Amino acid sequence: MSLPQLSSHETEVFIQKAIQDVESGIKPSIRKASGVRALPPSTITHRLAGRLPRHLAHKTLLHPYQEDQIVKWIHECQSWGLAIKVNIFPIMASLFLAESRVISKH
Repeated sequence: MSLPQLSSHETEVFIQKAIQDVESGIKPSIRKASGVRALPPSTITHRLAGRLPRHLAHKTLLHPYQEDQIVKWIHECQSWGLAIKVNIFPIMASLFLAESRVISKH
């Protein structure tokens, strides 16, 4: 029998409760605190060490549409036979961010 799938919010609540259990001494070890809530002990260990939750750690600056536009631009350059250097991507991202700031003011 498998465990029911939890939403990311529910999982985050369980992780926070397990961390509280360890920090307050309710559970004597990370392994016991994670076992009660069926979480991997490594998740609790990483959070206690300062690792951010996934939704905070993987934030992006660009909107998915802007990312798609960069990908289309790359494909277009490749179809022309142009070589693209890696250092151009931060420049492209900065241009998209500057453009979106101007657009959002109007």
